[in-house]
Amino acid sequence: MAKIEISFITPLFNCLTYTKQFLQSLNQTVPGLPHEIILVDDFSTDGTREFLKTLNDRPYRVFLNSSNLGFAKSSNFGARQAKGRYLCFLNNDLVLKPRWLEPMYELARSSPDIGAVGNIQLEPESGLIHHAGVFFDWDGRPLHAWRYRHRRPDGEFGEWNAITAACFLINADIFEGFGGFDETYMNGFEDVDLCVRLKQRGYRLLVSNRSLIDHHASVSPGRKSYDTQNRERFLSRWQNVTREWGREEWPRQYVHRYARAWWKMVPWRMVQAVCIVAWNSLKGKNLR
Repeated sequence: MAKIEISFITPLFNCLTYTKQFLQSLNQTVPGLPHEIILVDDFSTDGTREFLKTLNDRPYRVFLNSSNLGFAKSSNFGARQAKGRYLCFLNNDLVLKPRWLEPMYELARSSPDIGAVGNIQLEPESGLIHHAGVFFDWDGRPLHAWRYRHRRPDGEFGEWNAITAACFLINADIFEGFGGFDETYMNGFEDVDLCVRLKQRGYRLLVSNRSLIDHHASVSPGRKSYDTQNRERFLSRWQNVTREWGREEWPRQYVHRYARAWWKMVPWRMVQAVCIVAWNSLKGKNLR
């Protein structure tokens, strides 16, 4: 049997309709690489567990938790069972498009300093971009880049200070070396926390601009229940780092985000962002 190259890992909690759609799209789009699909159920109550018991053939490996452990613990558990050289964490609310994996896989293998690779995620209903990377705001809080835009960023890939783990490809040895996701977070911020740790050690975080998927986003019950605690924990640990990043990247990203969705902007924030972008541009010209 060929050595497994990629382990796809998906924690589940209810949302059976989305899970079936996701698995169908995964099976239709995975290329001929040796792989396994690891599904970790967090004590679903909507028929998901009964459905999973029917997936008893390769490439599936199913694990049924006796309680709801949350994303970080279930993902780490799945990673410990994995046999692949690479781990690909996937949410069950994704719909994967043809050739979504190949450009991510190529980037992940392109250099030993690549920590993790993500992709462009679209809102299924509108077709607008939901995620093309993660930047940090003026106070060091993470936000999705390129939101509400139709056009993808230029170039083969973008480099960011963080990416979402909704679709997240990482070398298994790197993931294990960093201890995986921090399990003190509950269904949020564990991916951004890992990204900051990777960046602090010199790893690069890339988003393939050629990899497209649909993401229904945050459909699992309880997904937002711990946002306040997660945010406070993250900022208490990393705000001194991410605030510095945010002072550099927030103004331009804010202008990008709301230039075409002006009704969602905070007016004084937009004025602040435009002034900073203009000032930085003038400084750059003066330096030349």
